[in-house]
Amino acid sequence: MTRVFQILANRGRIRGVAERGDQGRTSPLSIVLIGAPRTKKNHGKVIKRGGRKFHVSSDAYEAWNASVQMQLAMARAKESDLPFRGHVNVRAFFYRHADVGDAVGFYQGLADALQEGRILENDRQIRSWNGSLLLTDAANPRTVVTIEVLS
Repeated sequence: MTRVFQILANRGRIRGVAERGDQGRTSPLSIVLIGAPRTKKNHGKVIKRGGRKFHVSSDAYEAWNASVQMQLAMARAKESDLPFRGHVNVRAFFYRHADVGDAVGFYQGLADALQEGRILENDRQIRSWNGSLLLTDAANPRTVVTIEVLS
C-alpha cells in the first residue's frame, strides 16, 4: 500500500477500506424466506399523534417481517461471518401469492428486513438487484434471496 493510499484510507476517505481489517462476509449467501412477500410502503396506515400525521407499515407487512426476522435469526445462527459490510448485489425471486405489487415496493421491504435482521449493516450497501424477478406461486409463496459481494 502506497503512503498516500494508506493516509487516505486511515482518514476514511477511500470507500471500501475497513480500518479494523474486518471485511465481513465475502462468499455468497442464499436464504429461502417462507411466506408471501409483502411491500412495506403500499397500503400503509396513517396515524395521528399530537396533531401530527405518521405513516406506519401495513399489518400485512408487519406480519411478514416478523416471520422473516425469525428466519433471518436462524440463518445468522448458522453463519458466523455476517453481516455483509461491502457493496452487494441482491438477487431475489419474489414468489407472490398473486400478480400484485411493484418491484420497487418488494425491494424496499426486503432491504429493510435484511438490515433489521443484521444480514446487511445498512441497506445502502445494495448497489444492484441484478437478476431479481417477480413471480407467482399461489401454492408456495416465498422469497429466494442470494446476496453476493461486489468487487
